[in-house]
Amino acid sequence: MYDLNQIRQFLKIVECGTMLKAADELNMTQPGLSRSMRRLEDELSVPLFVRSANSITLNENGKKAAELFADFYKTAIDIQKELSDFAKSQKTIRVLSPSPTLFAELKRRLAISNPNQNVITELSRYDEMVRELREEKCQLIQVSVPVSGDDVYNAVFDEESLYLLLPESHRFATRKNGIMLSELDGETVLALPETGYWNGVAKKLIPHSHFIFQKERTDFEVLLSASTLPTFVTDAMLSQYGSFQNRVAIPLLDDYLNLTVYCCCLKKNREFFEQFFALASGL
Repeated sequence: MYDLNQIRQFLKIVECGTMLKAADELNMTQPGLSRSMRRLEDELSVPLFVRSANSITLNENGKKAAELFADFYKTAIDIQKELSDFAKSQKTIRVLSPSPTLFAELKRRLAISNPNQNVITELSRYDEMVRELREEKCQLIQVSVPVSGDDVYNAVFDEESLYLLLPESHRFATRKNGIMLSELDGETVLALPETGYWNGVAKKLIPHSHFIFQKERTDFEVLLSASTLPTFVTDAMLSQYGSFQNRVAIPLLDDYLNLTVYCCCLKKNREFFEQFFALASGL
Protein backbone atom coordinates (compact mmCIF):
# COMPACT_ATOMS: atom_id res chain seq x y z
CA MET A 1 0.00 0.00 0.00
CA TYR A 2 1.26 3.45 -0.88
CA ASP A 3 2.24 5.76 1.95
CA LEU A 4 2.25 9.49 2.67
CA ASN A 5 5.90 9.78 1.73
CA GLN A 6 5.15 8.55 -1.79
CA ILE A 7 2.26 10.98 -2.08
CA ARG A 8 4.53 13.80 -0.92
CA GLN A 9 7.07 12.82 -3.57
CA PHE A 10 4.40 12.67 -6.28
CA LEU A 11 3.06 16.10 -5.36
CA LYS A 12 6.59 17.50 -5.35
CA ILE A 13 7.02 16.29 -8.96
CA VAL A 14 3.74 18.01 -9.85
CA GLU A 15 4.93 21.20 -8.14
CA CYS A 16 8.41 21.23 -9.69
CA GLY A 17 7.42 20.09 -13.17
CA THR A 18 10.39 17.75 -13.58
CA MET A 19 11.65 14.61 -11.86
CA LEU A 20 15.18 16.04 -11.65
CA LYS A 21 14.18 19.22 -9.81
CA ALA A 22 11.80 17.33 -7.50
CA ALA A 23 14.52 14.82 -6.60
CA ASP A 24 16.87 17.69 -5.78
CA GLU A 25 14.36 19.36 -3.46
CA LEU A 26 13.54 16.04 -1.83
CA ASN A 27 17.24 15.30 -1.32
CA MET A 28 16.89 12.10 -3.34
CA THR A 29 18.56 10.71 -6.43
CA GLN A 30 16.53 10.86 -9.61
CA PRO A 31 16.68 7.06 -10.08
CA GLY A 32 15.48 6.57 -6.48
CA LEU A 33 12.55 8.92 -7.01
CA SER A 34 11.71 7.23 -10.30
CA ARG A 35 11.64 3.78 -8.64
CA SER A 36 9.36 5.17 -5.89
CA MET A 37 6.92 6.49 -8.49
CA ARG A 38 6.87 3.13 -10.33
CA ARG A 39 6.00 1.44 -7.05
CA LEU A 40 3.21 4.00 -6.53
CA GLU A 41 1.81 3.22 -9.98
CA ASP A 42 2.01 -0.53 -9.26
CA GLU A 43 0.22 -0.11 -5.94
CA LEU A 44 -2.51 2.00 -7.57
CA SER A 45 -2.65 -0.33 -10.60
CA VAL A 46 -2.83 2.83 -12.72
CA PRO A 47 -0.12 4.52 -14.83
CA LEU A 48 0.38 8.16 -13.81
CA PHE A 49 3.10 9.33 -16.22
CA VAL A 50 3.95 9.45 -19.87
CA ARG A 51 7.61 8.53 -20.09
CA SER A 52 10.00 9.22 -22.95
CA ALA A 53 13.76 8.98 -23.24
CA ASN A 54 14.38 12.51 -21.94
CA SER A 55 11.21 13.50 -20.07
CA ILE A 56 8.34 12.41 -17.87
CA THR A 57 4.95 14.12 -17.77
CA LEU A 58 1.62 13.46 -16.13
CA ASN A 59 -0.99 11.59 -18.11
CA GLU A 60 -4.71 12.13 -17.52
CA ASN A 61 -4.65 9.66 -14.62
CA GLY A 62 -1.74 11.58 -13.11
CA LYS A 63 -3.56 14.90 -13.40
CA LYS A 64 -6.60 13.47 -11.61
CA ALA A 65 -4.35 11.89 -8.98
CA ALA A 66 -2.71 15.28 -8.40
CA GLU A 67 -6.11 16.77 -7.52
CA LEU A 68 -7.12 13.90 -5.26
CA PHE A 69 -3.76 13.49 -3.57
CA ALA A 70 -3.48 17.23 -2.83
CA ASP A 71 -6.68 17.14 -0.75
CA PHE A 72 -5.82 13.75 0.76
CA TYR A 73 -2.30 14.81 1.77
CA LYS A 74 -3.50 18.04 3.41
CA THR A 75 -6.15 16.13 5.36
CA ALA A 76 -3.61 13.51 6.45
CA ILE A 77 -1.13 16.17 7.62
CA ASP A 78 -3.91 17.98 9.52
CA ILE A 79 -4.87 14.70 11.21
CA GLN A 80 -1.25 14.04 12.15
CA LYS A 81 -0.91 17.52 13.67
CA GLU A 82 -4.21 17.29 15.53
CA LEU A 83 -3.28 13.88 16.96
CA SER A 84 0.18 15.12 17.91
CA ASP A 85 -1.27 18.19 19.63
CA PHE A 86 -3.81 16.01 21.41
CA ALA A 87 -1.11 13.62 22.62
CA LYS A 88 0.94 16.54 23.92
CA SER A 89 -2.12 18.00 25.66
CA GLN A 90 -2.55 14.75 27.57
CA LYS A 91 0.88 15.33 29.10
CA THR A 92 0.54 19.09 29.55
CA ILE A 93 -1.39 21.13 32.09
CA ARG A 94 -1.96 24.67 30.85
CA VAL A 95 -2.78 27.16 33.61
CA LEU A 96 -4.07 30.71 33.12
CA SER A 97 -3.91 33.46 35.74
CA PRO A 98 -4.24 37.25 35.89
CA SER A 99 -1.04 37.45 37.96
CA PRO A 100 2.16 35.37 38.08
CA THR A 101 2.75 35.80 41.82
CA LEU A 102 1.30 32.39 42.69
CA PHE A 103 2.76 30.45 39.77
CA ALA A 104 5.69 29.12 41.81
CA GLU A 105 3.40 27.65 44.49
CA LEU A 106 1.03 26.28 41.87
CA LYS A 107 3.87 24.52 40.04
CA ARG A 108 5.16 23.13 43.33
CA ARG A 109 1.78 21.58 44.14
CA LEU A 110 1.28 20.22 40.62
CA ALA A 111 4.74 18.64 40.74
CA ILE A 112 3.52 16.68 43.78
CA SER A 113 0.02 15.86 42.58
CA ASN A 114 0.68 15.34 38.85
CA PRO A 115 4.42 14.63 38.56
CA ASN A 116 4.29 13.24 35.01
CA GLN A 117 2.71 16.35 33.50
CA ASN A 118 4.40 19.37 31.95
CA VAL A 119 3.01 22.64 33.34
CA ILE A 120 2.61 25.75 31.18
CA THR A 121 1.59 28.99 32.91
CA GLU A 122 0.28 32.04 31.05
CA LEU A 123 -1.22 35.41 31.96
CA SER A 124 -4.75 36.19 30.87
CA ARG A 125 -7.87 38.22 31.71
CA TYR A 126 -10.81 36.79 33.63
CA ASP A 127 -13.27 36.52 30.74
CA GLU A 128 -10.65 34.97 28.45
CA MET A 129 -9.64 32.46 31.13
CA VAL A 130 -13.21 31.29 31.68
CA ARG A 131 -13.82 31.00 27.94
CA GLU A 132 -10.64 28.99 27.34
CA LEU A 133 -11.41 26.71 30.28
CA ARG A 134 -14.86 25.93 28.91
CA GLU A 135 -13.41 25.42 25.41
CA GLU A 136 -10.90 23.00 27.00
CA LYS A 137 -7.93 25.02 25.76
CA CYS A 138 -6.54 25.08 29.31
CA GLN A 139 -6.99 22.78 32.27
CA LEU A 140 -6.78 25.14 35.28
CA ILE A 141 -7.39 28.83 35.89
CA GLN A 142 -6.66 31.06 38.89
CA VAL A 143 -9.31 33.67 39.62
CA SER A 144 -10.33 36.04 42.40
CA VAL A 145 -14.06 35.45 41.79
CA PRO A 146 -15.46 31.90 41.59
CA VAL A 147 -16.70 30.89 38.16
CA SER A 148 -20.47 30.39 38.05
CA GLY A 149 -22.08 27.42 36.34
CA ASP A 150 -22.60 23.71 37.03
CA ASP A 151 -19.79 22.74 34.66
CA VAL A 152 -16.95 24.36 36.67
CA TYR A 153 -15.43 23.29 39.99
CA ASN A 154 -14.00 26.07 42.20
CA ALA A 155 -11.63 25.53 45.13
CA VAL A 156 -9.80 27.98 47.36
CA PHE A 157 -6.13 27.94 46.36
CA ASP A 158 -4.60 30.55 48.63
CA GLU A 159 -5.01 33.90 50.31
CA GLU A 160 -2.93 36.81 49.03
CA SER A 161 -2.31 40.22 50.58
CA LEU A 162 -0.52 43.29 49.31
CA TYR A 163 2.34 45.04 51.12
CA LEU A 164 4.24 48.25 50.61
CA LEU A 165 7.97 47.73 50.27
CA LEU A 166 9.60 50.90 51.58
CA PRO A 167 13.15 52.14 52.09
CA GLU A 168 14.03 52.38 55.76
CA SER A 169 14.14 56.19 55.46
CA HIS A 170 10.56 56.48 54.15
CA ARG A 171 8.07 58.36 56.36
CA PHE A 172 5.86 55.28 56.63
CA ALA A 173 8.66 52.78 57.29
CA THR A 174 7.96 52.73 61.03
CA ARG A 175 4.26 51.91 60.59
CA LYS A 176 4.80 48.21 61.26
CA ASN A 177 1.12 47.55 61.93
CA GLY A 178 0.15 48.82 58.50
CA ILE A 179 -1.29 51.81 56.66
CA MET A 180 -4.21 52.58 54.38
CA LEU A 181 -3.14 52.80 50.75
CA SER A 182 -4.86 56.17 50.36
CA GLU A 183 -2.15 57.65 52.61
CA LEU A 184 0.30 57.04 49.76
CA ASP A 185 -1.79 58.88 47.17
CA GLY A 186 0.31 61.35 45.19
CA GLU A 187 3.64 59.55 45.60
CA THR A 188 5.52 58.01 42.66
CA VAL A 189 5.45 54.22 42.82
CA LEU A 190 7.78 51.68 41.23
CA ALA A 191 5.69 48.83 39.81
CA LEU A 192 6.64 45.32 38.77
CA PRO A 193 4.53 43.32 36.27
CA GLU A 194 4.51 40.40 38.75
CA THR A 195 2.00 42.42 40.77
CA GLY A 196 -0.04 43.17 37.65
CA TYR A 197 -3.50 42.53 39.14
CA TRP A 198 -2.63 44.55 42.24
CA ASN A 199 -1.21 47.41 40.18
CA GLY A 200 -4.63 47.86 38.59
CA VAL A 201 -6.38 47.86 41.96
CA ALA A 202 -3.84 50.26 43.47
CA LYS A 203 -4.13 52.74 40.61
CA LYS A 204 -7.84 53.10 41.38
CA LEU A 205 -7.20 53.64 45.10
CA ILE A 206 -4.37 56.18 44.64
CA PRO A 207 -5.37 58.00 41.43
CA HIS A 208 -2.93 60.89 41.97
CA SER A 209 0.13 58.66 42.12
CA HIS A 210 2.46 58.12 39.18
CA PHE A 211 3.39 54.49 38.40
CA ILE A 212 6.77 53.63 36.86
CA PHE A 213 6.46 50.18 35.31
CA GLN A 214 9.44 47.90 34.79
CA LYS A 215 8.96 44.89 32.51
CA GLU A 216 12.24 43.19 33.37
CA ARG A 217 12.85 42.01 36.91
CA THR A 218 16.61 42.74 36.69
CA ASP A 219 15.92 46.39 35.76
CA PHE A 220 13.36 46.55 38.58
CA GLU A 221 15.89 45.28 41.13
CA VAL A 222 18.51 47.83 40.00
CA LEU A 223 16.01 50.68 40.38
CA LEU A 224 14.79 49.29 43.68
CA SER A 225 18.27 49.28 45.19
CA ALA A 226 19.17 52.70 43.79
CA SER A 227 15.96 54.62 44.52
CA THR A 228 13.78 55.56 47.47
CA LEU A 229 10.54 54.89 45.61
CA PRO A 230 7.92 52.70 47.30
CA THR A 231 6.80 49.55 45.52
CA PHE A 232 4.31 46.75 46.01
CA VAL A 233 4.94 43.13 46.92
CA THR A 234 2.61 40.33 47.88
CA ASP A 235 3.00 37.94 50.77
CA ALA A 236 3.63 35.23 48.15
CA MET A 237 6.56 37.25 46.77
CA LEU A 238 7.93 37.83 50.25
CA SER A 239 7.75 34.11 50.90
CA GLN A 240 9.40 33.29 47.58
CA TYR A 241 12.15 35.91 47.51
CA GLY A 242 12.68 36.56 51.23
CA SER A 243 13.64 39.98 52.57
CA PHE A 244 14.73 42.89 50.37
CA GLN A 245 17.94 44.68 51.35
CA ASN A 246 17.40 48.03 53.10
CA ARG A 247 13.63 47.73 52.63
CA VAL A 248 10.79 47.04 55.05
CA ALA A 249 7.44 45.46 54.18
CA ILE A 250 4.44 47.34 55.58
CA PRO A 251 0.97 45.68 55.49
CA LEU A 252 -1.78 47.50 53.63
CA LEU A 253 -4.99 47.49 55.65
CA ASP A 254 -7.55 48.12 52.89
CA ASP A 255 -10.06 45.28 52.54
CA TYR A 256 -9.64 45.44 48.76
CA LEU A 257 -6.01 44.43 49.15
CA ASN A 258 -6.65 41.04 50.72
CA LEU A 259 -7.60 38.50 48.12
CA THR A 260 -8.90 34.94 48.07
CA VAL A 261 -7.51 33.09 45.05
CA TYR A 262 -9.50 30.21 43.56
CA CYS A 263 -8.31 27.45 41.26
CA CYS A 264 -10.92 26.17 38.84
CA CYS A 265 -11.24 23.22 36.49
CA LEU A 266 -14.08 21.64 34.58
CA LYS A 267 -16.07 19.36 36.87
CA LYS A 268 -15.47 16.42 34.57
CA ASN A 269 -11.73 16.84 35.21
CA ARG A 270 -12.02 17.18 38.98
CA GLU A 271 -10.97 13.58 39.64
CA PHE A 272 -7.76 14.12 37.61
CA PHE A 273 -6.87 17.07 39.89
CA GLU A 274 -8.19 15.49 43.11
CA GLN A 275 -4.77 15.34 44.80
CA PHE A 276 -3.91 18.87 43.64
CA PHE A 277 -7.08 20.28 45.19
CA ALA A 278 -6.40 18.34 48.38
CA LEU A 279 -2.99 20.03 48.57
CA ALA A 280 -4.57 23.39 47.76
CA SER A 281 -7.01 23.03 50.64
CA GLY A 282 -4.26 21.97 53.02
CA LEU A 283 -5.44 18.37 53.45
